[in-house]
Amino acid sequence: MKLDSATTFFRVASLVIGVVGLAIGSRPSTARAASSGCAGTAITSVKQLQNIGVMATLPLTGTYCLTQDLNATATATWNGHSGFLPIAGNAYLHFEHGFSGTLDGQGHVIRNLTIVNSKTYGTGLIAVLQGTVRNIRLVNAHITGPYDVGGIAGDDTSGTITASSVTGAIQSTKPNGDSLGGLAGYATNSTISNSFSTAQVTSPSNTWAGGVAGYNIGGKIVDSYSTGLIRGGPGALLGGFLGKQAGTVTASFWDATTSKQAHGAGSVLCQCGTIRGLSDSQMKQKSVFSAAGWNFSSVWWIANGTGYPALRAPVPALAAPTPTPTSVVKIPIAVTLAAQVQRGSTQSIQVQTAPIASITMQVEYPQAEGFTISSTTNTQGSWQYSWTVNAPNAGTAAVKLTVTAGGATRHFTRTFVIT
Repeated sequence: MKLDSATTFFRVASLVIGVVGLAIGSRPSTARAASSGCAGTAITSVKQLQNIGVMATLPLTGTYCLTQDLNATATATWNGHSGFLPIAGNAYLHFEHGFSGTLDGQGHVIRNLTIVNSKTYGTGLIAVLQGTVRNIRLVNAHITGPYDVGGIAGDDTSGTITASSVTGAIQSTKPNGDSLGGLAGYATNSTISNSFSTAQVTSPSNTWAGGVAGYNIGGKIVDSYSTGLIRGGPGALLGGFLGKQAGTVTASFWDATTSKQAHGAGSVLCQCGTIRGLSDSQMKQKSVFSAAGWNFSSVWWIANGTGYPALRAPVPALAAPTPTPTSVVKIPIAVTLAAQVQRGSTQSIQVQTAPIASITMQVEYPQAEGFTISSTTNTQGSWQYSWTVNAPNAGTAAVKLTVTAGGATRHFTRTFVIT
């Protein structure tokens, strides 16, 4: 914000505007999550998540949404220290009774998940994925198993993983145990898009291990990346991005510095524009990913030069307005506005909102002359309006904010002095 330091100072005020008729919130209290954009069952605890596929009311074919962040620290002591039991886990050889529904994390975090599987195929949050997982964030996950180990899915068989991420450690305990990766172990005819893993992947001998997946066979991976350290025993086929590649990869990257892997897919260098190895500093440059066509307006964001690409929180869908009292939502708004401005100076008003709805704003100036709007920027939860003060005389002026959400409108007026 450009201001004249001799005549201008700042005041910050907080305003809570009640918008009636907008049934939306990041923490729905009902058993359904339709108001947040998901027409399925709300998941509010790790124990409820564990019961998917176990309880008749939570079938493997269902649609589920996380409505809050989940702390899974306690799973380290569950089931005789075996931890969380993978959803759709079973003692069958492969691909039976998989999860064919939808699990939407809505941008929420599952933190400190522990899985120590000793005997079954498919180790991950979901053992066998045949449906869809989206908007899930596994943070500091520790997942260990004998066969086909991945953060989101051990076996991804014709399933879809999108807008999801994994950090922590993925490990296989059995030599000749097939495949393991940060997001999926064995990915068959599946789709992984707009996702990433920073997890360390540790493989025993004679296995396939990669930053995103251990084996991509007939699958499609788009706009994804990995940075985690990849290591393995004798005979292991290691890749910074994939252990073994027999599918399609587009506009995806691995960090050749942090992964300690010069090859993107096992023994394949693949500096071919589909899987590209970058230095750690290159992995933090927005221009590299933008040139590959990544969406930084609604899917990704990056602290350019200092951080890796990160996923934006999904914007909840607006429900139809309803007059019931339960539909009242309060939207906190913090306003920064100069109380005194100097003629000829460039000023701006900054407004920060809790990003729980799609909100549009407009700045109106009751005085017809004296102001020239030079620019307006609008990002999720943050608005800034700039203008030049061209008033010929000193006096008092007003800025009127019009906040629209869910079909309802509220107004807020602030005055300031022109000196």
